[in-house]
Amino acid sequence: MKYLRLLSFALSFFPFHHINSQVVDSTFGEPFSYGQPQNVYIPGITACDFDERDDRSYSMLFLDDGRIILAGHTAWDGESDFAFARLLPDGTYDQTAGPDGEVRLDLGYQNDSCLAAVRYQSDKVLMGGCVSLPGQTGYANLLVRTDLDGNLDTSFGNQGQVIIDLPGFREMVTKILPLPGGKIIIAGNVYYGPSYQYPDSTFIFIGRLHPGGQVDSTFGINGFLYQRFSNCNSTLLGDIEIYDDGSVLITGGGYHPYPGIYAGEIVCDPSITLCRYLPDGEPDPGFGFNGVVTLPFTAGRGNALSIYEDGRVLVSGVTKNFSVEPNPIITLIARLLPNGTLDSTFSNDGIFRQYEPGAFGLGSDPVSITITGQDIFVAYHDDPVGSHLTFGILCLNGNGQLNTDFGNSGIFSYYNSYPLTSYALKEMRLSPDKQKLYFGGWYTKLLHKNMMVSRLNISDMNPTAVVERPGTNGMKIYPNPLREGIFYVDLPGLTTLEDFSLCIRDVAGRAILFRDGQFAGHQNKIDASLLANGVYFVELSNRNECYTGKLLVQR
Repeated sequence: MKYLRLLSFALSFFPFHHINSQVVDSTFGEPFSYGQPQNVYIPGITACDFDERDDRSYSMLFLDDGRIILAGHTAWDGESDFAFARLLPDGTYDQTAGPDGEVRLDLGYQNDSCLAAVRYQSDKVLMGGCVSLPGQTGYANLLVRTDLDGNLDTSFGNQGQVIIDLPGFREMVTKILPLPGGKIIIAGNVYYGPSYQYPDSTFIFIGRLHPGGQVDSTFGINGFLYQRFSNCNSTLLGDIEIYDDGSVLITGGGYHPYPGIYAGEIVCDPSITLCRYLPDGEPDPGFGFNGVVTLPFTAGRGNALSIYEDGRVLVSGVTKNFSVEPNPIITLIARLLPNGTLDSTFSNDGIFRQYEPGAFGLGSDPVSITITGQDIFVAYHDDPVGSHLTFGILCLNGNGQLNTDFGNSGIFSYYNSYPLTSYALKEMRLSPDKQKLYFGGWYTKLLHKNMMVSRLNISDMNPTAVVERPGTNGMKIYPNPLREGIFYVDLPGLTTLEDFSLCIRDVAGRAILFRDGQFAGHQNKIDASLLANGVYFVELSNRNECYTGKLLVQR
């Protein structure tokens, strides 16, 4: 049996922060759902795998009874379908939705991909993305409306579907926002040129639909408006928000057009830009210059928006530091007054900058921003142009400074030590009771993708204790305290050899040592010679049982 001291190895090379005060909520999740091997116990996360396909979640929806829907698509052998997974409030599978809570929507096309979803009114789900139509190259916008069980709502469009083929080579819906009266704002990208980086090739589009899915021609020009930020780069949507009066705010930057990942190459280093439109789609003259605000000295892109009740705006994104080689990518958060000028009371003259190095030292990529009380939470994953080995949160106070009561001096970071695993975080959502934060997206393990969701408690900014989960037959760890390199584990109720996974975690919840193998009822020998002095939690688990005990190393 071979030990995998993966995190210890990673820490010697990867200079990123780790959690201190907060850990993922171990009372949440489907603990044995995390890919192969199936008997690995990981608390705080639910993974959803649609029959060994590649699955991605782009949106999280909360139902009135606390259940959660993860919406996205599932892909296999060059085909894809819309899909969602429905979970119970504790993160376990809602088996009433289908096996393991999974609902796959076969809409009759070879390739249809869901890139956004929202809850519509009280009892419907709107899902949007793109579809490859028979006999055509490229793809067109596709919208689908279902009930909460995934059944098509035949009152919407053509038997539950709406296809909008704009005058471009490729289009995709990446954001959907229902309006109070039932109308629907859709937004995304339309792609014209020979390559997405070619000047003038890609535009943001915003459209408005009637409740039944018909285009609302009173918005913009015949229902749509188009926006480009610069003359030398593609322009694609990062985020969109709606004010109470129906005005529309957007930000974005240069990305690969499908499925919306950053390309990493900026031709002319455009600054982060925001645009605001009146409810009819006209540029808002009361915001910036004719509806456009460009943040100075911010070569990069905007990823996420949030609007205060008083009309102030938060935007998060990334920018490059050209005074340092090789130009590290820096997380940026700016606060604007309602007219678009920078709020000088926030951070450093309105802009917060933080270099979060990530696993490979290339920087971190914000994907979502939310406000609760006086705190600002910004979710990120690392390495904007490559694999995302970690994900986490920056927490700022109302003045734009890191809140040191949260995480490790204002930063929570999650890292799992299992090999060849990376994370794509797509959304962070605040729970309806404003006590928890949910992370949604997918993880890739051995090149296979699964939807995932995790939960973090924020109601108490003080250190969160690791929850012990004792097995039904107990666990004995000795010698304890450990003063040498070897300790033993007994499982008194075990009469035969059983396959278990062993995981040793520190008080922050990080996996320090992992081992698969057979364990007996008595005298299972564990080499802990690499563990530093401190308190650790020992987990032995398979699909049926989980034993947890505490170990003190005191040499």
